[in-house]
Amino acid sequence: MLIESLRIEEVVGEFVELKKSGSSYKGLCPFHPDTTPSFMVNPSKNICKCFVCGEDSRENENLEKYYKIMEDAHTFFQESIFTNSGREALEYLAGRKINPKIIKENRLGFAPNRWSELNDYLINRGHSLNDIIALGLVKESEKGQYDAFRNRIIFPIYSTSGKVIAFGGRTLEKDKEIPKYINSPDTPIFKKGRNLYGLERSSIIKKKNYAMLMEGYMDVLSGYLYGFDVALAPLGTALTEEQGKLLKRYTSNVILAFDSDAPGQSATERAGLILKSLGFNIRVLVLEGAKDPDEFLKAYGKEEFLKSVKSSVEIFDFLF
Repeated sequence: MLIESLRIEEVVGEFVELKKSGSSYKGLCPFHPDTTPSFMVNPSKNICKCFVCGEDSRENENLEKYYKIMEDAHTFFQESIFTNSGREALEYLAGRKINPKIIKENRLGFAPNRWSELNDYLINRGHSLNDIIALGLVKESEKGQYDAFRNRIIFPIYSTSGKVIAFGGRTLEKDKEIPKYINSPDTPIFKKGRNLYGLERSSIIKKKNYAMLMEGYMDVLSGYLYGFDVALAPLGTALTEEQGKLLKRYTSNVILAFDSDAPGQSATERAGLILKSLGFNIRVLVLEGAKDPDEFLKAYGKEEFLKSVKSSVEIFDFLF
């Protein structure tokens, strides 16, 4: 199991930037205003503690309630996609060549087109409404509570410790006024600029020693479908330095495969400069005849995509 093989410094490192200090690690305490590193992590004893404010594993115990809510919400979404209400979601994914096997392997789900079904499900399982709201799963209005994700295909987002910490949702509505994609907001267990979609396969990235950064959820799924299981996406935001540092734990080699339109090219330039400053070896995928990896793979197949990977250009050659 992934969780059994975790190192405490990796788990704590999701929330605190740690630096090696002898046999331990240290960083700024997340529980009080800290200007000099006072938060220590001891891998041999599997403990962490701040030597100024005294906080330690008690805070982690407080976070467990949030992880449990997200686990239950994920179960609800996964079960919903294979019910009658999830039929349209399955048809949409089938049209994108994502079959039930891929859905199950990637643990995709569906948020039904009802106002408070998830909220009712979580409340019935004994969770606190305030905690559910804190995770961005439910919102409040003058008329009461309503589910934040409705009539959407659900993509789970994992922490480095293998726990579900957020969701992305792709709408099935035809109304152009409704955002095509929405993501969980920042919560007690999730910071958007510090995580990557697809990170549950970090061990594969470490083994193959390279990653492929793509723009969206469907790009990553198509990559997985065609055997490119090192694909990641930055969760609907421009790549951040924190995301780059997170990726550096697993590899120093990255191929940028963002969209070929003007915003995608800008994202490539920005990401390239950030990753270069962090010491990455960077190449850029140039896809002819398609706007993104998802479209290219489905139009031309794995072998042509592989040729594009082999002919990718070094970042500064691309920018020049």
